[in-house]
Amino acid sequence: MTVWHWEAYAAWQRMSNMISTTLSARMRKRDVARNIRVELPIGSPKDLVSTLWSHEFCDMVCNSESGQITTTPDAAERPIRATWRPMLHFADDSHIDWDAVEANGGLPFTSGPSIGHTFGYSVNPCFNDDDRAAAFESLRKSIDRKKRQHAPASPHFLALASTAPQISTGSEEFTDTWDLLGLMIEKRMWANPRYAWLSGVLHHRPNRMALKSDTIYTLEYNPNPNARVPAPPTFAKAIAGDGEFHSMWQRPRRRSTSRQA
Repeated sequence: MTVWHWEAYAAWQRMSNMISTTLSARMRKRDVARNIRVELPIGSPKDLVSTLWSHEFCDMVCNSESGQITTTPDAAERPIRATWRPMLHFADDSHIDWDAVEANGGLPFTSGPSIGHTFGYSVNPCFNDDDRAAAFESLRKSIDRKKRQHAPASPHFLALASTAPQISTGSEEFTDTWDLLGLMIEKRMWANPRYAWLSGVLHHRPNRMALKSDTIYTLEYNPNPNARVPAPPTFAKAIAGDGEFHSMWQRPRRRSTSRQA
């Protein structure tokens, strides 16, 4: 078993959370309702991104109902953009002015008497083909480090869990990590003789919506068709739920340390 950690995405997530947390607190403190959208590419420099949670940026957003800023080409390899507009609010659903909503750029908006000034925030990580390749390279290195633990004469399976169960690929779009990378394992790793030592992988998918009494995760089996030692049929049946199997465990005998004269 191993846990895959992609630092580039983890750093992006930390910066995204910092922007959201800081701006939300400052908007509410000033009683200003704005909807802010940030296009934040993976690998953006932290010192440059920190501008988006600065007092200067907050003043800019508060002092103008709408606007946009973009980094210059020499500041970052991929531009960082931030746009903002008013967060419309209506007394109730029957008073929603759809023409005003459309003129304001569409969703989101708020309605209801119990909702005061609201801060909206969305992010686009600008996840492109280069990022996808970098993610797969990071995953491959995690798998390579487990090779020294395998027994050459036995089938070897690796259960993979990710510190990022979902990866944001759009402003409001999330993709399961293994939906994104599972196909790359099948297309790029299984065809590579270098990974013939691996009989297959198990994708660990947590279920965030499950009750405590329900299954909180699933394991998706991804066999290697070119494995040097393929999975035994009983394993494939057990994973598919096509049969019942019982395991036996015997307590190991303690080795005696006494010596006879």
